[in-house]
Amino acid sequence: MKRSKFILLFYLIFIFWGLHSAFCQEETQPKDNVDTILTKMQDANSSIKYRGIMTTVVFNNPFSEVCRYKIENYGTILRREELLTNSIEKEVDYDDGKNLWRYFPYKNLLIKELTKINNRLNYKPDKILKLAKTNYAIEMLGRYEANKRTCYKVVFKPKINDRPQQIYWIDSQTGIPFKIEKYGSNNELVSVSSFSEIDFPVAFNKESLDLMVPPQTEIAEVKEEYNLSLATATAEMGKGITLPAYIPIGFILNNIIVRSLGSEKTIQFFYSDGLSSLSIFQKPVPEMSNTIKTPHGSVRVNEKSAFISSSGTMNIICMKADQMTTTVMGEIFKDAILKVAESLTTTPQEILIPLEPIHSVPKK
Repeated sequence: MKRSKFILLFYLIFIFWGLHSAFCQEETQPKDNVDTILTKMQDANSSIKYRGIMTTVVFNNPFSEVCRYKIENYGTILRREELLTNSIEKEVDYDDGKNLWRYFPYKNLLIKELTKINNRLNYKPDKILKLAKTNYAIEMLGRYEANKRTCYKVVFKPKINDRPQQIYWIDSQTGIPFKIEKYGSNNELVSVSSFSEIDFPVAFNKESLDLMVPPQTEIAEVKEEYNLSLATATAEMGKGITLPAYIPIGFILNNIIVRSLGSEKTIQFFYSDGLSSLSIFQKPVPEMSNTIKTPHGSVRVNEKSAFISSSGTMNIICMKADQMTTTVMGEIFKDAILKVAESLTTTPQEILIPLEPIHSVPKK
């Protein structure tokens, strides 16, 4: 679970908007406007070739968590991420533009999914940018120097205090965020992601980047269906699907996804406010894992036992009802995510929740 939280935290940064943290003195005000800079950031991961080391620090109580990743990105060609650890959480993600391969050495497991390179949820970046401007006061604080490169400091202050304030340092030439800070409900710093080193452009040599796995490695394939209607998704999953009667102001339902791994199916309702994300995952399982009881522990949701955990600005609630496990995960504060979880219902009125799909079917 810890690894998945970090993946989601960092991956969503570039899904939506896509060196040291010692940034120097402010220079003159940038000539580019905010829209130009943010549009460049949205396109960065699909157009820029780079490699670097990204460190994410999450300030949880009573302990902080640190993860380091080696990232090699070749635009629409290939992307490779490796969690730099020798622990059981070791993982290498290799996206060849057709499939995403997630390799877990300690499990001797290779999971095959659809590519995430051509399968971007910001397929309509103009809509995402408009949504972000509706829900956040966006201010550019100036132009700064970092490792002999110029970057812009952009602040996203939410108009409703139920989600984090975020600050981005964005490379003026490429649009890559060198550093991202996220703040909690009391305006305390709760996570920092920054490149300790980054190089670009870099030459592409696919042979040297190929993902090599032992011959005894088990291969499992995840099949995914996107932009489903509620009726189709319900038919896929069977009875027991619930939807929230409450969603924080500004979030829209962008996608309904069903993933199948063997006979196990999981449905995801994906919401966005243009910057922060909220997802509801549901799957039929006989037992619920007890591995996410910390740091907040168990709570009661509609008279049912549930577990809540946090990783930086990401709050997660997991609960079981009617042989269905539901996980609510999002970059909204604890009170808000509890309110979402408490509003889950199977009543017919939920079919009226507006769906504004952002087409994300991978290109052939």
